[in-house]
Amino acid sequence: MAATEEFAQYSIAGARVDRITKAADGNNALFQSYFHSKVDLFDTAYRRLVTEVVDRPYTTPARQRTIRSPRRRRAGSSPTRCPPGNPVTSCSCSP
Repeated sequence: MAATEEFAQYSIAGARVDRITKAADGNNALFQSYFHSKVDLFDTAYRRLVTEVVDRPYTTPARQRTIRSPRRRRAGSSPTRCPPGNPVTSCSCSP
């Protein structure tokens, strides 16, 4: 998005709407119909950027693999040791 690049390079104070519209192959009238001010455009660009970052899956930098939730035990499988006083009589480790 042209606005994101403009704001990244010049900040909100130094960004110019005419440069943004020229980079986006638009015009100032079209800009005014969608955004009422440069601040509205900045808010939209910022919201879009944050949404993209938040929606990305988290990856660890060292291995670059996606973090997944811990594995769950399959239904019906028994733990390696039953806790003392376990009321379940069908457990394989019951005496």
